[in-house]
Parts: sequence; structure tokens; C-alpha cells
Amino acid sequence: MLLLSLPAASGDDCRLTPTGVECRIGGTTTSIAGGGDPGPALPLRYLRVRDGSCWYWSAHPPGIDSRNLAHDARIIRTIARLPECVWEVVTTSTTVPTSEVLVRAWEVFRAFPLTAPTVRLEPAGNGITGLPTFASARMPPGIRHSEALPDGTTLEVVATITEVVVLWGDGSPARTVAPGEFGPRPHGAAHHVYTLKTCTETYRRTHPSGPNCHPDLEEYTIRVEFVWEARYRRGDPWSDLGHIVITRHLPYDVDEAVGILH
Repeated sequence: MLLLSLPAASGDDCRLTPTGVECRIGGTTTSIAGGGDPGPALPLRYLRVRDGSCWYWSAHPPGIDSRNLAHDARIIRTIARLPECVWEVVTTSTTVPTSEVLVRAWEVFRAFPLTAPTVRLEPAGNGITGLPTFASARMPPGIRHSEALPDGTTLEVVATITEVVVLWGDGSPARTVAPGEFGPRPHGAAHHVYTLKTCTETYRRTHPSGPNCHPDLEEYTIRVEFVWEARYRRGDPWSDLGHIVITRHLPYDVDEAVGILH
């Protein structure tokens, strides 16, 4: 589960995938890369309750195993009823272990208000076969966090969108662009030409132009993935932390322009 700190609502879903964890909340999909045993890319697996007053994620048992779907309801109730614990390190050492710093960095990254910007399609509303459709968005600023650790050192975590991936919904290859290239017509790098229009089943079956329609789809679903990359440091050079993908799905109808002789 791992993303159940987000509010659960009817129709929301969280599931494991071969590459990590994916949750769909209110029509927006959030993915965390990772999978397999807990590791640097996915350290937060067990929900632990501290004295019945608060909860926190841990990479180590015991606790409520968030990968066991039978525990979903219990995790939701716990998160809804109790606040998240204020992080603290209990150690006899004067230095916070690197592994605990990594876990804390992931907790900070997961708490960032990561967003999927509003995507603009041109032409808006309906595409035209044979003409390029452009996708663009205004990128949000990067996010930075700094806090003092119990040993007096400082943890810094930063996150920025590093790439945008567009899947056009018609089976064509995905288009990956840098944030600065995800701009509007005519200079934006994320564009695509549709060859088949989308039609209702009745139109496909009865209209003379039915063969020009996609054989199955009444509209294309464009999937735009914003990849947030994070880095962290504790007085050392920056280290890569991992990435979280925030996704938008956009329904898109495509028509065709037909010339008429006078």
C-alpha cells in the first residue's frame, strides 16, 4: 500500500506493480519506483503504532505489513484515527546512522506536496487526424526542505520534475521530454499526429466513414507522467534518493477534416 497516508475515497485504489507501488486517487495516479524487498528505493513498508498515540512507517518488522492487502482496512483506520509521529531517533551513538537518515529523507520526500501540473492540449477539445496535437504545462517550482537531526547535523532534501513522459493512447511509442521542452505550439517537443479518428460504436458500424475510425476506442486517453526526482545530503555531497511519478489522464476525441469541392 505505502500511499495510504493519502485520504481514501470511493473508487481509489492502491496496488503493487512489477516496478513498485501505484495508487489512483481521485483520477490522479501516483507511482513509487521500487519493489521486492525493502531497500533504498522503497524503505517504508511497516506501519508501527507508538504507544497507541501516533504512527510511523518503518522498513523493518514488527508492525502492520503494508504489502499484505488484508491489512488495508486496519492501516486506513489507524492513519485516520491517529496523527503521524514526530520523527525521532533513539540511539546511544552521538551520530545518527546513515540508514536512518535515508529513511527520514524518504519520509520527507513522501510528505512533499508533489503535483501533476494542469496539461494543455492543442487543439483543445478535439484533435484532427493528420495534424499535430501538442501537450504542454507550466512546471511547478522545485521543493526544498531542511531540518536539524538529533546529532546536530542538518538533513536537506530537494525534489524537482526532471522529465515528462507522454503516452498518446493510440499505441504509439511514449514521448519523453525535459521539463523545459514541455511547451506549447509551435516549439514544444511533446507532439503527436493521430492517423485514426475516434467514433461511437454506432457511427463505426453504420456511417460510410466508419472504416476511418479507430476500431475500438470512442476517445483516446492521453497519459502524462511527471517524474519528481529527489536528492538528499547531510553535510556531504548530494546523493540521489529516488523518484515518484504523478500522472494525469486526459480523454481526447480526434476528428477528421474533409475537404468539399464547390
